[in-house]
Amino acid sequence: FHSQGWPEDVVSSPRCPCLEKLTIRNSRGLDRIAINSEPLQLLELSRVCGVRQVTVVAPALKDFSLWHCFMSDKNQPVVNISAPQLKVLTWIDAYDSSSVHLGSMEHLEKLCTFYFVYAKHGLTLNRACLKLLPRFKAIEQALLYLFGNTCGKKKNKNQQAAEYLRWIATAHPETNYA
Repeated sequence: FHSQGWPEDVVSSPRCPCLEKLTIRNSRGLDRIAINSEPLQLLELSRVCGVRQVTVVAPALKDFSLWHCFMSDKNQPVVNISAPQLKVLTWIDAYDSSSVHLGSMEHLEKLCTFYFVYAKHGLTLNRACLKLLPRFKAIEQALLYLFGNTCGKKKNKNQQAAEYLRWIATAHPETNYA
């Protein structure tokens, strides 16, 4: 891409009236993405380096994934999502509730996010995960990707996962992880 951002009509219902799936991966050169599409049902943004703002208005969107777009950037992500029919949200990225607005997600069934198990206390990305989880009081399925180096500790992946899940359930008892 050669522009600083997409004009808002590039990915829009009038321009792409049949677009149901959109994936943008390993891209550079965009500082903002604006998508306004009625038929869009699946959207994946993965490693869109340098993006600072994402705006999505997609009434039929059912599956949205954001992977590694803001993680390495020191700037705060600015995200506005309006997808009232969303069923699956995958958020593997920085999150700050003051600048990330996910709108009403009453139909959300599955949330996928991540946690660095043996990271330094206060790791920004872990704080992002801990802020995102309580936003959803009851969902059918929560999938947590656990990353970690055991740093010499003799624990297998199942032990690490069990420890983390016990900890997260204790830290956020108000959330139903059914």
